[in-house]
Amino acid sequence: MKRLVTNYVALTLTVLAVLAYVVLYWAIGNVTAKLIVDGLAIGVGFVIMYTWGPAAISAIRHGVQKDSSKIVLTVWMIWTIVVVQRVFVIVSTFLGNPPWLINSVIPGVIVTLAFVAGMYAAVAPVQTDSPMESKKELINLIIAAVLGLAVATCVVMFYLLQQAIK
Repeated sequence: MKRLVTNYVALTLTVLAVLAYVVLYWAIGNVTAKLIVDGLAIGVGFVIMYTWGPAAISAIRHGVQKDSSKIVLTVWMIWTIVVVQRVFVIVSTFLGNPPWLINSVIPGVIVTLAFVAGMYAAVAPVQTDSPMESKKELINLIIAAVLGLAVATCVVMFYLLQQAIK
C-alpha cells in the first residue's frame, strides 16, 4: 500500500481531497462546504495568477509564438477564469441568485473565456520535438472546434425542443 501511495502522490492527494469534500458536504451541508472549497480555489487561483502572470504577460507581448508560451498562457487563463467564476458564484450566492445577475452577460463571458483558454490548450503541443507540430496543432484546433460546435448544436436543439414542449 505504501508503494502505491508514494508512486501515485498526485492521484492519492486528489482522491483524498475529493473524499474530504464529500465528508464536509455531509457534515456541514452543501452550501457551506462549497463556499469553503470555492475559497480554497480562489486562494490557489490568486497564487497561480501571481506566479504565472509575468510569464503570461510576456507571452502575450511576444504574440504567443513559442510552444511553451501557449502552455503558460493556457494555465494562467484557466486559473484566472476559475477565480472570476468562483467569485461570481459566491457573490450571486450571497445575493440569493437574483435573476438579473444569473441571466446577465457575465456567465456567458466567463464561458467564452474558458472556450478561448481551451482552444489555446488544444493547440499547445504535448511533444515539442515533433516536426509535424504545426499540422498537429491545426488538426487539434479543427477537432476541438467541430466537437464544440456539435455539443453546442445539441444543447441548443435540446433547449429549443424543451421550450417548444412547454
